[in-house]
Amino acid sequence: MNKRERILVVAMSVALVAGGLSVVSDLSKRKSGKTGKAGSRTLDLGVQAFADTQRAALSAVRLTPGEKSALDRAAGPWAESPFIDRVGGIRAGAGAVSEFRYTGFMQFGESRLAIVNGREYRTGETITATDFIVETIEPSQVILVAGKGRRVTVPLQTANARRNIP
Repeated sequence: MNKRERILVVAMSVALVAGGLSVVSDLSKRKSGKTGKAGSRTLDLGVQAFADTQRAALSAVRLTPGEKSALDRAAGPWAESPFIDRVGGIRAGAGAVSEFRYTGFMQFGESRLAIVNGREYRTGETITATDFIVETIEPSQVILVAGKGRRVTVPLQTANARRNIP
């Protein structure tokens, strides 16, 4: 075993021992009841004290209104999930063309994909949160069908059309 291998083995051993001690100490705290609401309140107060200290230090700095607004929003309540709900704005079963955005077309051999409302679909797949099924995919349009003979033709939306440029 060369010097480098010995160093790696020693480092791994130290990490394993530290991890084991951490687990054992955490288990002993749980059994003795030392953690819980009071521990999390102490942590929250520590974070709040740190935030207050940083805010006071920043008061001497000249911030733009946009920067102040960003700091105030960051200090406020945060959303439960950082991910965007991409299908939240789609109403199920409605047939207006404005609800569907056909923004991309891809073809791999005989397989065609359409990007509708930011998601990829093949012929025969159901559009998320609606009862519409992709019937036909063409480079310039997508035809969607739903129950009772409802049919919607959605034209390809180009970058210029999104910016309202002729």
